[in-house]
Amino acid sequence: MRLALGLLLATLVFIVSVISAAPPPGAPTVNDPKAWEELTPAAIERVKKGEIVIADTRTDVEGGGQALIKVAMIFDVNIKEAYRIIRETDKQCEYIESCDENILIERTATYDIVEFHVKILSWQLKYRVKHQWNDAKFTTWWALDPTFKNDLKHLEGYWKLYYMDDNHTLARYGTKLVVKEFIPKAVQEALTRRDLPKTLEAVRKRVNTHGAYKKKGA
Repeated sequence: MRLALGLLLATLVFIVSVISAAPPPGAPTVNDPKAWEELTPAAIERVKKGEIVIADTRTDVEGGGQALIKVAMIFDVNIKEAYRIIRETDKQCEYIESCDENILIERTATYDIVEFHVKILSWQLKYRVKHQWNDAKFTTWWALDPTFKNDLKHLEGYWKLYYMDDNHTLARYGTKLVVKEFIPKAVQEALTRRDLPKTLEAVRKRVNTHGAYKKKGA
């Protein structure tokens, strides 16, 4: 009798664990081919081992700036929690070193506009970004607010999250940034190639600590 009850309990626990491990309705999963696109098998293994893999940093010579940089990494939280923290765009200065100040200008159900004050190599940059999101697909994307006098010539980017299991989320990130002509190209290099790995690591710490991680002095 006890053995039968034990087997029944074990079966129920297994069933509950399987049900609870299901992705949220409509959420993209790592079984989607787009989750791993443009990554070699070796790069995929590096991502699964916990590395932040930068897939593309080719210089866009014809465009006068940087090509779209693409990144893959894994967060050690579920997809809903990762997405919640990624959407807190007006709190980025709490954990990103180069960000001195961010000001929430406007927020609606489908987008927000945030003004950023950034210091790079003694240069102070000011720009506004319109972030948009698709909650059903756990995706957010952004571009410069064209109504503001931005110190950047071009900025675009995205986060696309993919369900792995209840404790892990694959994150695909992309960004392209071009500074205006009067700003040294070294500033652009610092914002992208030099500082990007450090910035992404700060994002991962923020997400993995459920929003608790902050940079020194924040």
